[in-house]
Amino acid sequence: MNLLLARLLFILGSMLIGYQTGIAGGSGFIGITIGALAAIAMIFIEVGLRKVSVSGLSSAVFGLILGLIMAKLVGDAFSLAPMDANVLSRI
Repeated sequence: MNLLLARLLFILGSMLIGYQTGIAGGSGFIGITIGALAAIAMIFIEVGLRKVSVSGLSSAVFGLILGLIMAKLVGDAFSLAPMDANVLSRI
C-alpha cells in the first residue's frame, strides 16, 4: 500500500511539474500528459529493474562511467589538435 501511494504521489508530482513547464511553453494539458507518461514509464522501468542482479547493474554502471571518462579524454585530445573550427564542431 505504501509503495502504491508513493507511486501515485510520484505521478501526481510529475503531472504538476509537467503542467508548470507546459504553461511556460503555451499548453498546460500537453505538459500534464508528458509528465504522466514520463512518470508511468519510469515506474515500469523501476519494476523491470527488480529482475536485474546487483552485480550486473554495477558492472553496467561501471562501464558507462568508464565510457564517459574515455569519451572526455578523446574529446579533449581532439580539441588540442590544430583543426578548423568547422571540423572540430563535427567531431
